[in-house]
Amino acid sequence: MLGILAAYSSDLMRLILFTVISGLLHLAAAQTIYDIWQTTWDRSKLLTRTSDPLINFVTKGAIGDADIVVSDGTVYQQMDGFGATLTDSSALVLNNLKTKNSANYWALLNKLFDVTDGAASAGFGVLRMSLGASDFSAKAYSFDDKSGDTTLASFSLDNAPSYLWSVLKDIYSINPKIKLYVLPWSPPGWMKSGSMNGGSLQSQYNGVYAQYLFKAVQQLTARGFPVYAINPQNEPQNSQTTYPTTAMPASQEAAIGQALRPLLDNNGFSSVKIIGFEHNWDNAGGYPIDLMKAAPNAFAGVSFHCYASGGPSQLETFHNAYPNKEIYFTECTGSFGSDWWSDIKWTMDNIAIGAPQHWARTALEWNLASDESGGPLFPGTNSCTSPACRAIVTIKSDGSYELNQEFYSLAQASRAVVPKDPGGPIGQRIGVNVGGNMSWALRVNAFVTKRTNSADWNRYSLVVLNWNDNSSSSWNPQPVKATIEFRGVQLWKPRREYSPFNHMLFMGNKAATFPLQLLGWDVDAINTVQFSNHSGYRSHGGSKTDKSQLIDIFTILEKNEFTQIDALISGYVPGADGLSALADFATYLKAKNPNLLFVLDPVMGDDGKMYVANDVLPIYRDLLLPLATVITPNWFEVELMTQIHLVSQDSIRLALRSLHFDHGVRDVVITSVVVREGSQLSDEVTAAGLRAQSSYSVNGTSDSINLKDEYILCIASSVREDSSVAPDVYALAVPRIRGYFSGVGDLFSAMVLAHFHQAQTSNTNDLPPTQAKPTPPLAQAASRALYTTHAVLRRTQKHALTLAAQSTEDPSSSNAFTDDELDAREPLRRVRRMRTRELRIVQSRDEIITGAADNSSVETMRAWEGFWGN
Repeated sequence: MLGILAAYSSDLMRLILFTVISGLLHLAAAQTIYDIWQTTWDRSKLLTRTSDPLINFVTKGAIGDADIVVSDGTVYQQMDGFGATLTDSSALVLNNLKTKNSANYWALLNKLFDVTDGAASAGFGVLRMSLGASDFSAKAYSFDDKSGDTTLASFSLDNAPSYLWSVLKDIYSINPKIKLYVLPWSPPGWMKSGSMNGGSLQSQYNGVYAQYLFKAVQQLTARGFPVYAINPQNEPQNSQTTYPTTAMPASQEAAIGQALRPLLDNNGFSSVKIIGFEHNWDNAGGYPIDLMKAAPNAFAGVSFHCYASGGPSQLETFHNAYPNKEIYFTECTGSFGSDWWSDIKWTMDNIAIGAPQHWARTALEWNLASDESGGPLFPGTNSCTSPACRAIVTIKSDGSYELNQEFYSLAQASRAVVPKDPGGPIGQRIGVNVGGNMSWALRVNAFVTKRTNSADWNRYSLVVLNWNDNSSSSWNPQPVKATIEFRGVQLWKPRREYSPFNHMLFMGNKAATFPLQLLGWDVDAINTVQFSNHSGYRSHGGSKTDKSQLIDIFTILEKNEFTQIDALISGYVPGADGLSALADFATYLKAKNPNLLFVLDPVMGDDGKMYVANDVLPIYRDLLLPLATVITPNWFEVELMTQIHLVSQDSIRLALRSLHFDHGVRDVVITSVVVREGSQLSDEVTAAGLRAQSSYSVNGTSDSINLKDEYILCIASSVREDSSVAPDVYALAVPRIRGYFSGVGDLFSAMVLAHFHQAQTSNTNDLPPTQAKPTPPLAQAASRALYTTHAVLRRTQKHALTLAAQSTEDPSSSNAFTDDELDAREPLRRVRRMRTRELRIVQSRDEIITGAADNSSVETMRAWEGFWGN
C-alpha cells in the first residue's frame, strides 16, 4: 500500500494529526488520504483515529494559505523510532500498577508499545535503559560492586531490582522488535576517583570498563533482551554529586569505544552500535566532533539532550562535520505545573518534529513512568526536584494512570513511522516543504515506510502541527486553510471543517457519490431502487427498496453509530412508504444534530411527466419540505408542489412565496426553467441582466449543443434572518444543452450540498464580486453547482456527438424531424441516445475540482433586482 500517514486537516484548528495516504505507486492521481490520527488543543481528541473512507487526491488546483509539498524523491535518514527511558523508578511504579490493577497495566503497555499498523497506541519502537543506578533509583549500585574485581567475576544483572527485568520482559512480549538502547550513569564506584556520585573514571580502568559494558550486552542478550546500541556514559560533562554521574572527557570516551568495538565485533555483536556524547545540543560542535576525530571507526554516531539553550537546529553543526555519522536525540523532560498546549507545541516543535528534521534517528523523552509526585527519586538528589519532572505517563495510587502531554506529542509522530508489516521496516524521513502566505503557521515532517515485500505499496506519512495561536496564555484557535501536494496531485478539502472529513448520508442519488467523495465527503449510500438501468429508458427491471427494508437499514446504521453525520441528501425515492421512512429518519437525525444540512431533491418528474406515484406529492409537500435545509426542485416539481405554472417573473415570485412562507423552506434552488426567445420570461431575464456570459459558451452551434438558442434559468432564493426584509433572489440563465441525460439532478443537488456547506462555514465570499453586496451562501453554492453541472453536460454531449458521427443514421432524415418525432418512429433510437449520454462524471473530475477551487472560472449568479416589486 502506498500511503501518506499525515497529520492533516483542511483547516488545521490547532491540531496535531497523523494521516495515511494510499494508492498505486506509479499512478499519482490515485493517491488517497487513508488514515488520520488527531490530537487537538482542547483535548476533545487525544490520539483519536478518524476512520472515514478514503479521500482522493486530484489534479492540482489553487493552493491553500499553507501548501504542504511532499518531495518523496528527497530521502534523508532512516528512523529508529520514538520512545522514553525505563528507569528503575519507572519499572517500580509500573510493577505496582500490575499488582494493583493488572488490566490497566497491560492496557497501558499496549498503549505505549503496540506497533500494529492501525492500533490506537503510540507504537514506541525505542526503549532507553540505564545500566545501574540513575537519579531515579532507590540506591546507588552497579552490576559489579565488588571493589577491585578487575576480572568482573562478580558481574551480575541481578544487582538491579527484579521488577526492572519483569517489566522489561512484559514490554518485549508486546514489541519483541523494540530497539533497546543502554548506557550507565556511572561506572562501578571502585573504578572511579570517589564514589558513584560524581567524580571520574580512573584511566587505568578504561579497558576493564569496556569489558564491563561488553558483559552487559552479553548478559542482556542471554536474558532475551538484545541490545541495539550502547553508550559508554550518560551526560559525560555532568559531575553532579547528589546522584550517580561521571565526568568523562572525549579522549577517554574515545579510548573506551576503541576497546569496546572489537569486543563486540569478535563475539557475535557486530550489529550493536556504539553511540557517543549523550549530552546537550548546545555543544554539538565541541565534544562530539572531538570524539569522532579521536575514534571515527568505533562510534556509529552521537546522541543529544535538550537541557541547554538553543534548539535542534544545532544538530546540523555535527551533521555538517560528519554527514555519514548518525545522530540520536535521547532525552528531554517536561515539568509539572506547565500549560498543556504550550508543552505540546514545544515538544512537537523541538523533539517530535524538530529533532528528526535535523537528522535525529530517534526522539526520546526521559522517564517512561513516574508516580504522582514525579518520583520516586534517588535519595538526597536535587535532580528533578524544582520543579518535579513529568514522565510520559503518571501512575496513580488508585491503580489508574494518566497519559501526559509528552505521550501525545511523541505518539503522534511515532504512528507515522511504525512498520506497515509486522516486523517490517519503519519510516525514513523524506523531503517536505510548506509554501503559501501562511507557511509559518505549520510545522511539518514527512516519512516513507517501505514494505517487507518490495512489490507492495509503500506508505508515506506526514506529521503536522498548527502553530497559528494568538497567545501563549489564552489560546485562541485560528484555522489554516491548507492543501497537500504529492507527485503532482493535490488534496483539496472544503473550507472550515473542524473534523478532517465531513460525513453525509444520501438516498437514491447514484450520480452524487463520486463528486462528493472527490470534494472530501465521506458518503454512506442507501439505494432506494436496484434497477437494471435508469427508468427513462424504454424498459427497466429490478426492485424497489420497501419501507421495512429502509427501516432495517436505518436501524443498523444507528446500532453501528453511523448516524453521527453532517448532512443528508435525498434523491429518487419511488414510493410513499419509502418517503415516509425518509421523513422519520430525517426527523431523528435532526434531533441528534440540529445543525444537520438536509438537501432535499423532490424527485417526481420532468418535462411535464411524472415518473413516481401520485401519492408521493403530499409526503414531499407536508412532511419533508418543513424538514429540509435546502430544496432543489426542477420547474415541473415546483409546479406540482405549488400548483403555479412558471411562465413569468410574477409566477416565479408566487411559487417562491409559497415554498418559503407556506411550506417553511428557507433556501430554495429552482432548476431548469426553460427560457424561450420571444417569451415574456425571456424579456424579463434579459432586462434583469441574468444571461450568462462567455464562461458558458457552447462554441456556437457547430457542435449541435444548442441549436434552438434556448436557455434554462436557475434561481436561488434565501429567506433572511430579518423576516421583514424580502428574501434574496439570485438567478442565472445558461445555454440549454438538449438531450436525454440521467442523473443531472443528482449531480446538481450534490454540488449544492458541498458548496453550500463550504459557503456557510466560510468567513469570506469566495466568488468574484459582481455586485456591491456579498453573495449569499445559497447563491454561491448554486453558482458553483451550475458551473460544474453545465461543464459535465458539455463534456457528455460532445462525447455523445462524437459517437453519433460514427453511426450510420441518415443525417438528412434526422434534420427533417424533431428528436421526439424520430424517437416515436423508432423507439430504440431514444435508448441509443440515452446510453451515449450517461453523465461523464469521472472524466469530468477536473471540472468538479475547478468548480470548487477556481473562483475565476465560476460565473456568479446575479441578484434579481426588483424581483419582489416596489
